[in-house]
Amino acid sequence: KHSRHKDTIAQIRRRFEGFSIANDWVLVSYNLPKHLLSQASQITPGMSSPSVVSLEKEGWVALSAMVRRKGYSNVIDRLSHLGATGIFVTELKHYRPGINAKTTAVRKSPSNLSVSTAVGHKPASPLQDPSRFTSSPGRSSGGGS
Repeated sequence: KHSRHKDTIAQIRRRFEGFSIANDWVLVSYNLPKHLLSQASQITPGMSSPSVVSLEKEGWVALSAMVRRKGYSNVIDRLSHLGATGIFVTELKHYRPGINAKTTAVRKSPSNLSVSTAVGHKPASPLQDPSRFTSSPGRSSGGGS
């Protein structure tokens, strides 16, 4: 327990956690009318909140948020139904939450839940309820690679 390599061990642990999280999550990016921002944020809340950038097109924003790899196809379907365009998914090579961040709740959460549910928030609406998109026995739940 009392190693002289404490800092090195902590660094290796953070690297492993970052690799593990990157294998379970993808980054979903998309554009949509700004008036739909609140609804879109419920679908893709990200780790703490989605990244939002104003676009040159009046009244539009671009969002990016971390989403569980399993089931991300359902998230894309929900965003498309909401009115999002230019939706794309980016594979992650690594994720570093920060030295003092706690990643246990995210890493150990069920793979079919959204980020907000994974960190303990109850879904705010039926659109956000991940159980709405679970598959029947013997059928795939949709969700990427």
